Amino acid sequence: MTDSFSKTVLGKGVYLKTEEDGTVNADIYVYLQYGVNVPAVSIAIQKAVKAAVYDMAEVTISSVNIHVEGIVPEKTPKPDLKALFDEDFLDD
Repeated sequence: MTDSFSKTVLGKGVYLKTEEDGTVNADIYVYLQYGVNVPAVSIAIQKAVKAAVYDMAEVTISSVNIHVEGIVPEKTPKPDLKALFDEDFLDD
């Protein structure tokens, strides 16, 4: 068994846990794209998870915790080497 801070555990994505009192809690681990509205996306994920679990299993989830693991940066284009160096050796 791994502890709750291990990257092995955090890398899985979705965890549903049933508490002793019968409530179900969900922990969702996500990476979001740079530039998105994090609170809005998190709320949308929470609503979608609650609805999907209820539709599939008729189980009401008491809490959906969204854990943003990181932000995925936009891909940056490679620089044009000729524009940077203006050297003849780049023609080979």
